[in-house]
Amino acid sequence: PGPTGPLGRVADQARRGFFDYVRHAYGDRGWCAEGFAYLRYPMTTSGFQYLRALSLAEGCDVVIGTGAEWIAPLYSMLLVPGADAPYVPFFGLNYGVTGQEVSGFAQMFERTRWRSGDLALALGSAAPAHRPALRWTFDHIVGVRGDRTWDVTLPADAIHVLAALALSPEPPGNPGETLPRTWADRRFGFYAFRDRWQDADDVVAAIHLNPDPQHGTYSFQDAGSFRIHGLGTRWADQASRRDRNWEVGISRELENVVQIPGTNGWPGGRLLHADLREDGVGVITADLSGAYSGGDRLRDATDLGIRVTRSFLTDLSGRGGVPGLFAVFDRIEGGRPGTWVMHTAARPRAEADGFTLDGGNGATLRATFLQPARPRVRIEPGQETHAIRVEGGDTVLVVMTLQRGPAPAVVAERDRTALRVGDRRIAVDGPGLVVDAGR
Repeated sequence: PGPTGPLGRVADQARRGFFDYVRHAYGDRGWCAEGFAYLRYPMTTSGFQYLRALSLAEGCDVVIGTGAEWIAPLYSMLLVPGADAPYVPFFGLNYGVTGQEVSGFAQMFERTRWRSGDLALALGSAAPAHRPALRWTFDHIVGVRGDRTWDVTLPADAIHVLAALALSPEPPGNPGETLPRTWADRRFGFYAFRDRWQDADDVVAAIHLNPDPQHGTYSFQDAGSFRIHGLGTRWADQASRRDRNWEVGISRELENVVQIPGTNGWPGGRLLHADLREDGVGVITADLSGAYSGGDRLRDATDLGIRVTRSFLTDLSGRGGVPGLFAVFDRIEGGRPGTWVMHTAARPRAEADGFTLDGGNGATLRATFLQPARPRVRIEPGQETHAIRVEGGDTVLVVMTLQRGPAPAVVAERDRTALRVGDRRIAVDGPGLVVDAGR
């Protein structure tokens, strides 16, 4: 019928509708407002396929300059090869049943009838500049250097693999050559950090602020929660819903946050400051007071007068003498003291000044609290994840080092509001943390 006929109008409506959806559902660097599970679902069932078909029909790239441009390369930023399943810093809803009963961790990058074939589909629809990184990720996760499943779960997945490899002839290129080591989706408040792209020992950390929760969509009580993975271990993760018999759905109880009973949890956080550097160093400081409002739902949140800020620091540069150096600074005003909580898949052990996590593979994470100086650490064991709870006052400053071998010394300074680790100095400055070379 030609470009002005009925099919032409339908095609135009489909194009405008798809990119309108992407514009509303995805942020400025590919993160989805409804979390990682719903970042994947629409793209694996139709989104990536549509982008590939559209680019072939129009004879040109169709994603550059749109909200879809960064969805595919976000996979390369986040995924780390793993023994049983690739790791991803997961935020969102972890289902109890997705066609088969699998562990909570496997579901964080499930390969079922609902979500599968991502990497081949992403490779086939990515902008040309990002295809070498996607091909590297494909090879190391599901290809010749990965589990050799070739990302095939459903029969149709095999067709997409063949098409992607045939129509994307670019050779693999290490993602570090084209992707940043600090990732910022400012619209939806997702920030990620990575030290390298090499193997299962890669270190990845992330924090989610959830600044724009919406009624009528999946949203989560995770403002200010963080994830840490490296040297093959999930050091800070979403608590396992399997350990809770899948009875806890969306809850701040599952997150790595300061928990204050009787507060809402649904409202999001507000970015105060971001310091993101090319060497894998980053500091995110946010006002999380909204999450500590009253009420039970997003629409009935009421101000209780509680003011909470959190500053999350990641240093993957190696300047601290360890593969990963992290710090968290929390300040609570106007409310009763909260409980600092972190969930881990490692084996936790309480110490006089913090805790030690044992990855069972020679790697450890050592947490040292400067404030409170004598933390009351309580361990709640689980099957997949264990909860670490620190009862404290209105200020928490903790530094965590990730290493193989002995942990480096943490030297407190300035009345325990600053510290040195290796060649790094970290200090409290106003509501947040600052980091410099230290010498």
